[in-house]
Amino acid sequence: MATVTGMTASNWRIQHLYGHHRGIDKPYRGERSAYLQNYSAMRAVTYSAISLFETIYAPIVESFNKGILDKIKTPISYRWAFFEQMLLLSFVAILMAWQPRLVLIYLLPWYFVTQFVTRYVDYLNHYGCDEASADPYARANNSLSWWFNFTTHNFGYHTAHHVRPARTGPSFPGFTKP
Repeated sequence: MATVTGMTASNWRIQHLYGHHRGIDKPYRGERSAYLQNYSAMRAVTYSAISLFETIYAPIVESFNKGILDKIKTPISYRWAFFEQMLLLSFVAILMAWQPRLVLIYLLPWYFVTQFVTRYVDYLNHYGCDEASADPYARANNSLSWWFNFTTHNFGYHTAHHVRPARTGPSFPGFTKP
């Protein structure tokens, strides 16, 4: 999946499950409170663009520091997370050496589009919300658009994701058990 999207499973676990759901997502998204107050297309695009590179490199840095330097093994093996991300970078480097036009014209732009879209959907799910609230209903927005939910596997029902995060990932401190 990482070769198609540009995001490894470990990258997602680090920034979403062990970052966002614990309220520790600033390293992956930067200071964003000014962008999330009210919806505007310009704020959404700006937020998505400025958080793009942090989304890509911060989990690599974190997995190196925690996995290689500090040898932390919980809540995930950060060493494996670093290795997994290096496998993706190695794949892209090998492909670049073999087919540079394919990588530059298709693969890398697609990776950036995929990352941009994830940031944009993140914006839609959280603008105008109080993410510091203990109330999961105050931390996320929902989309009732049939088309959006059909094409994103019901991702528009984002509050459910915050009400029962243990249903969407492994259990660790801070998750509410069902």
